[in-house]
Amino acid sequence: MAWSEKHGTTWRVRYLKDDGTLGSENGYPDKDTADDRADEINTEQRRGTFTDPALGQTPVREWVDTWRDTLDVGEETRSMYESILRNHLLPRWGEVELAAITRSAVRIWKNTLGTRYAVTTVTHITKLLSMILADAVDEGLITANPAAGRRRGRRSRVKRPAPVWAEPCEVLAVAERIRELAGSNTYVMVLCAAYTGMRWGETTGLRWANIDLVRGVITLHPETGSLHEINGRCFLGPPKTAESAREIAIPPFLAALLETERQHAANGLKTTSPNGTEQAVDGVVFTSPDGGWWRRSTFSRRYWRPAVYGDSRRAWAPLKPGLTFHGLRHSHNTWMIDDGIIDVARARRLGHHVPDKLQDVYGHVSDRLVRRIVKNMEKRWQRTWDQAHPETPAIGSASRAKSSADATKAGKTKGKKKDKATRKKDRLPETAAGRPLGPASRGHLRSTGYDAA
Repeated sequence: MAWSEKHGTTWRVRYLKDDGTLGSENGYPDKDTADDRADEINTEQRRGTFTDPALGQTPVREWVDTWRDTLDVGEETRSMYESILRNHLLPRWGEVELAAITRSAVRIWKNTLGTRYAVTTVTHITKLLSMILADAVDEGLITANPAAGRRRGRRSRVKRPAPVWAEPCEVLAVAERIRELAGSNTYVMVLCAAYTGMRWGETTGLRWANIDLVRGVITLHPETGSLHEINGRCFLGPPKTAESAREIAIPPFLAALLETERQHAANGLKTTSPNGTEQAVDGVVFTSPDGGWWRRSTFSRRYWRPAVYGDSRRAWAPLKPGLTFHGLRHSHNTWMIDDGIIDVARARRLGHHVPDKLQDVYGHVSDRLVRRIVKNMEKRWQRTWDQAHPETPAIGSASRAKSSADATKAGKTKGKKKDKATRKKDRLPETAAGRPLGPASRGHLRSTGYDAA
């Protein structure tokens, strides 16, 4: 209920709050104006849309202290929010009352940020402000969100640059440069990311316990399938999304490389868990040259950028400027598109949600299609290697030649039975693609100097 009353030389509107106390709005010049406002308040209260103006006087910093406790996000996301709050939002808006924030003030601030930071950074900052103010609206502190997205001015004609992807020969060239800088383990890490489509955290957090070299399958665990780095602490945690916990079939050449790397695996690696205690992680596949977790900034600065952008000290010309480690994932998807792989199969392999509900619920990926993907990746690798190193057999090629010769011999001697011991001896383990992995692969690795760190 609201009404008007005389207050000194002006009029004010008094209204009853939900808690039984009285609120007021002062400064109306005459009774008619105050009565009109009282009628508006009565209507809004009946509709349940009334917002007490006094609540809008809450400073942003005070509201953020409450808002933090309502968050239900992962530690990595929370850390990003805190960084944005500390460096951008609170210095500018911390002491400003919620109701005092205007759309024009937000737009001017956003334009100022655009002169100092990248578009993506500005988007992250303004989206967080909008989220905070939207929750303030839901809480009844203010009536509208002044940071809500509304297009103003000219439509941007600047086309956002597409992510850079690489051809297989370019990936191999980058990997070989990185092998010179960081050793064979990192060489395999780059190829593993390119030929599986795994993310950075999924690749650097991969453990031997999650690789089946006989079946040729990598399993990303839903609880420990990704490496996380937060405020200098590294630990294993869930991958990015629920769909990211998946099985990935790998081509035979990659299984051969991993088979050799298993002999050099680092055991007993020490890291720090989210709560700050020591966490022992055994059998990590890919580690930094000093035997610890890979840190994204260190890898990019010391190894990736010199390999991709060139290094004058080593007389390296640029290979693929703009390519990032995540660009290997884009490359993998592009290769599958070239091979005619359907959307649902690519999404399942990359750990993506399928937006089409029909495909998501009823679309299934057969083993035959998985074998086709792996076979295409293997052919791509063999073709790339033969072009880059025609004098050296590609990994696994000797094994395939032997297998083909054995098959021909078996055809000529059809009907002739072998004893059980001979058949058992000749049988080699197979990967998901059905390709044998044998000593020839290891012999190739040694002959090309791959084992040298």
